[in-house]
Amino acid sequence: MTTEITETKYIDIKCKLCGTVIDFDISDETTYLSKTEHQNFFGTQLFTYRVQHTVGNEQHINAVLVDQKGHFRGYIDAYKEVAYSDEEKLDPKNLENFIHLGEEIETITNNTLLTNFFIINSVGWFLEIVKLPTINTNAVLERVYEKIAESKQIYKEIPQPLKIVVADLNFYVWIEKATFFIISVKDTEVIDELSDLVLEIIDCIETSNRLPNKRTYKILVSILSEVGPSQISLGLVRRLLTDDLFYSKIKTKYPERLEVLIPKIVKRHAISEAILKELLLGKSSFIEMLEKDEIVVAYYKEIIETLDFINRRKLLT
Repeated sequence: MTTEITETKYIDIKCKLCGTVIDFDISDETTYLSKTEHQNFFGTQLFTYRVQHTVGNEQHINAVLVDQKGHFRGYIDAYKEVAYSDEEKLDPKNLENFIHLGEEIETITNNTLLTNFFIINSVGWFLEIVKLPTINTNAVLERVYEKIAESKQIYKEIPQPLKIVVADLNFYVWIEKATFFIISVKDTEVIDELSDLVLEIIDCIETSNRLPNKRTYKILVSILSEVGPSQISLGLVRRLLTDDLFYSKIKTKYPERLEVLIPKIVKRHAISEAILKELLLGKSSFIEMLEKDEIVVAYYKEIIETLDFINRRKLLT
């Protein structure tokens, strides 16, 4: 059953890419691209709206969270699409025309596990998560595409992963439909351990109606490096990559309950009181905490389970 928004009004937001103020009417579906309803989040019904505006030949698309009263609750991501003429066609050997997702977000240049990590989708986008500072991303990916095309002529069924050598770098490529998952690693022994995780990520991309968010993929790399490939939870990885609610700060109807509730929860769950307070008092979203605190990264599983416990039991509603 769909939850109806109780108030209708225009919402003004600033485009995260260019700062232009754009508005949309939550009661008029012609003013936004899409709307997604989420499960109850600590007593609040939240919706994700994707809205766009045009700058030159670019479409700037912002994904934002809005509650049932029409109040803006935060950004999820933003990206741009270039409008091409009918005569123009995307060529996987020339990535200049591809959307570079998260281009404005800093790429990881030093990681204990991965030396390079790219995702390309032949629909027309690519993501650069980890990269050696000395390499040219476009040149590498174009060369990888050439090798994939060559392999398709040689193999009846391409190995997963496919090993590709570019210059002095060994890349491992998983291919599923339109998605190409490309990594190079410091220790090749982890490749087998990474396979299930890679397939889970690719399935998220292929079955989701959203483009990947570089912020969450950087967090995933941090978690992977902290806990190791064999210890990572595939189910929670899927949630991290697809759950918009992790971007929302928690607002409780009864904040006075926290003083009594938090010590009880800390005794039951392996989570620091300081971390729990920052989350439940709405000072930071879970995504923001993961981006700034290594302890939160190390205990991501326990924190998600604790938040689920509180929300499921309706302890703050």
